[in-house]
Amino acid sequence: MAIANTTSRWVWAYETTPRTSAIDDATDTTYDFGEYRKPIQKWQVPSIENKALAHYTYDKITPHLTDGMRMFNTFHTIFNPTTPQWLLWALGKCTDGTPDTIEPLDTGYQYPLTIRHEEGGGTNPTFQQAVSSWCVSAFFSGFAKEALTVDLEWAFEQFEDHDDEPQLTTPPRRAGHTGVADCYNGMPTVTYDPDGSPAVIDTIVRAEGKITNNFTATLNGSETQQKVYKRTYEPVDLTLQGVMKTNTYWDDFMDRGQQDWEVKFSKPDSTYYTKLKFVNAIQVKVIKEGEPFKGWFLSTLHLKAEEVTVQFAWDGSDTWANHFKGEVV
Repeated sequence: MAIANTTSRWVWAYETTPRTSAIDDATDTTYDFGEYRKPIQKWQVPSIENKALAHYTYDKITPHLTDGMRMFNTFHTIFNPTTPQWLLWALGKCTDGTPDTIEPLDTGYQYPLTIRHEEGGGTNPTFQQAVSSWCVSAFFSGFAKEALTVDLEWAFEQFEDHDDEPQLTTPPRRAGHTGVADCYNGMPTVTYDPDGSPAVIDTIVRAEGKITNNFTATLNGSETQQKVYKRTYEPVDLTLQGVMKTNTYWDDFMDRGQQDWEVKFSKPDSTYYTKLKFVNAIQVKVIKEGEPFKGWFLSTLHLKAEEVTVQFAWDGSDTWANHFKGEVV
């Protein structure tokens, strides 16, 4: 009697050549995305969709079905990051060697990933993997009571499964490899610079944002393979929430000011951090709510920025090039 699989794992590897799987041998080196807190209950496995086309004839009320196009739907990976790699995948540009900054890539592409979800422990181990995966959106959520969580959306170019490549026998390396200590605290440190004198808003307890990269997917010779072209970026979304002690932000909102905002997430030792700078941000909406006749009203600020850049210090001991590829395809 067959036994269902009892274990699973998400792994990734940089591709040396786009559209050529980076995980095609049982002993290939792969990496974890990060850590996973308990509320993250489901993983979304990369897959494809086979369209069915309906055709009718005058003498029959039920349809004839024929095969339609094969669709490569995007998929998501949700995790608690232990490195700033997720921002490199979303933005694409850093320096070679020992980078400490990330910014949007003006031309070309960064190297894509092969991403695999593998199941084992049963009678029929299996996996599904997306070859040449490109990050097309990145959502982050930081809250004082939780660890920083990110949700990355991926578009990919080829699909493979257990009939194409062997199962892995080598366990994945920890994200950042050895030395990486913990994920990031979800409590954001927000700095606002309305008048040339940056100040920390110490009452912000939640920060969420989304980076979206427009893309086009085209068929590349057959319906079994597509090509992904990353295009322009949408305005970057940022939402901040907390009890505001001054009216500076409100005056700026009413004046339709355009300022830089910084959101910093640190590790427990406060030495290692990731800091996102939202450039030329505009407050598009401010919502205030609280109990009748009381104070301490909670303000929710919705902003849009022209772009986001990143500064970071990380604690990984592995080779930088394994995690931060500054080369451009």
